[in-house]
Amino acid sequence: MGGVSETTKIDAALEAFWASLESIHSRRGYRHDWAAYLLWVELDGLDVLKVKPSDIQRYITRMRDAKKSKPTRARALSVIRANYGALVRDEILENNPAREVKNLKVDTAPKTPWLNEEAARKLLSILQTAATGDWRARRDRLLLLLFVGIGWRRSEVARMRVENFQHGEVTGIVKGAKTATAIVPAWLQKEIES
Repeated sequence: MGGVSETTKIDAALEAFWASLESIHSRRGYRHDWAAYLLWVELDGLDVLKVKPSDIQRYITRMRDAKKSKPTRARALSVIRANYGALVRDEILENNPAREVKNLKVDTAPKTPWLNEEAARKLLSILQTAATGDWRARRDRLLLLLFVGIGWRRSEVARMRVENFQHGEVTGIVKGAKTATAIVPAWLQKEIES
């Protein structure tokens, strides 16, 4: 009986890595971008475990030539780098060839306008009026207050539980599956306790 093939080891390592990603959208994106990269590697006659940084740079350049946007190319490079990183951690590969590829500078300004103070006050006023006796409206108001008061993402706030709040702080899981702690402003703590 033969040993486990390199392809099987790679697939198993990457599946385990992708399973560790909290967001289903991230998992789907990682699989998609890696599959596109693997197809290019195969069509170019390369071995996925023997590519050089110059090969990966050539792939990113070909994406540019195919009119892929800068954010799309940057995301693809990030996925390739992270996937090779997982293969290094699982000792399938000695070095990450994507580490030496220069990052693309992408404008990170949000496309969606920020909720300014005036808009937040208007929303809170509407929710305050609706909150009388309605637990859903109260919940929605508290969620909005948490967005404004702590500044965390919707998914991060949605995962919060009462036990996450202690001694004027909230601890939760944020982007990248990291644990973070934020100070809860006094005005927000008063709202939470009422």
